[in-house]
Amino acid sequence: MFKIAESFGQYLRGLRKKKGLTLKELGKEIGLSYSYLSQLERGERGIQGVPSPEILKLLYKPLGADLIEMMEEAGHLPKKSKAEVQAMNEEQNTYLEEYIDWIYKGALANPDDPIPPQIREVIENHIEVSEEDNKISILTKIKNLKDSITKSQIANDMWMAAYELSEDELEYILSTNEDLTYKRIPLSANDRKLLTIFLDALTDGRIAPNKSE
Repeated sequence: MFKIAESFGQYLRGLRKKKGLTLKELGKEIGLSYSYLSQLERGERGIQGVPSPEILKLLYKPLGADLIEMMEEAGHLPKKSKAEVQAMNEEQNTYLEEYIDWIYKGALANPDDPIPPQIREVIENHIEVSEEDNKISILTKIKNLKDSITKSQIANDMWMAAYELSEDELEYILSTNEDLTYKRIPLSANDRKLLTIFLDALTDGRIAPNKSE
């Protein structure tokens, strides 16, 4: 465990240096203390060893890292061979391109339908989006990006956000699923908007629970 902690600390320091962040800047961004991050980089976490997967989820985005790779470096997952990594990356890039195309084609029919706020926030983290941009113009910007790495990051983050929401978030289901029915009666876009308004009124004033508690 100590060898893994030391190796992971060097790996973490390399990522931070590459992004040009100080320990204090990184800690402030993700809500972890300077002393904790410093101990991680020096491999001095004692019996606690490497950080948990929950901590890694906080670290990987601001460090521009791959979460799976970080999990491997921390010993939570077995490391893959270079050939396995290359095959996985090629498959992922193909999937992400197809995912963007799928959303784009769906947007052609209803370009003025709003993008779910969680998805729009993901996009705004990567590209400049104005208030006047509708769904089709935003997705056109993504498709026309010359930077394939940024395009893949956007699609990956969009997919992750959609995956997290689609498991139990009715807001996401109502705003994206055009094939919803009730008692076998299809629900139109206007029906789904009315349901959203009703649910907003129903839950007004309530506070979402902290899932980590």
